[in-house]
Amino acid sequence: MRNRLPVLFALIAALALAAPAGAPAAKRKRPPKPPSTAVVKKLINDHFAKGGKPDSFGHIRTIEWTSVSVRKGRRASPAADLIKPGTWVFPSRAKFDMKIFMPSWGDTILERWDAKIKVFRDEYGDWSFTNDDVQSEKVRCTHSDGSEYPCP
Repeated sequence: MRNRLPVLFALIAALALAAPAGAPAAKRKRPPKPPSTAVVKKLINDHFAKGGKPDSFGHIRTIEWTSVSVRKGRRASPAADLIKPGTWVFPSRAKFDMKIFMPSWGDTILERWDAKIKVFRDEYGDWSFTNDDVQSEKVRCTHSDGSEYPCP
């Protein structure tokens, strides 16, 4: 019996090493390349400033950038992000001043914006975003003659 025990352990070890360990682990996908700051600027400009085109009231918005940053990507969580689960999300932040020119009156309003957004690729592969926390404040309101007035 003593001679058989080491042989039995050797046989079990050999079988354990020779047996497949199940399906091979799937290679972990690397996160996709984050959007450039130019992409984030374009998304914000197209959404908030209508790409520099007049809105339905004829107001023309232009943006002067203060800062734009894109954070490390992570997988979306449906409860927190309201985006399809598993989608790569890149938290981003942009600070900018937006000038709103009203041609009918000749007035200009300067607003200071701080936009925290989540940038991701939609189901078509295009960059898109959702608002996380967007704040703005009116800084200065100016008549066409250059005189300032209290912002509404």
